[in-house]
Amino acid sequence: MMKFLVIAFLSLALALPAFGKTYKSTYPVACSELWGAVKDTLSIPENYTVVESDDTQMTASYNVKHSAHQR
Repeated sequence: MMKFLVIAFLSLALALPAFGKTYKSTYPVACSELWGAVKDTLSIPENYTVVESDDTQMTASYNVKHSAHQR
């Protein structure tokens, strides 16, 4: 019985990746265009603190500054 369960589990483990689908998205705006907007947005020191920015990889790590607005 145990041998059957092990064989069934191994067969299932090997078969599941065959049913997986590739996820791919396309966007209407080029990364280079969008990266300029990201840099402009993150350049507002009242709202963001940039921790790290890499222009070649087009990645950024940042913190959002929280402010209490009084009415």
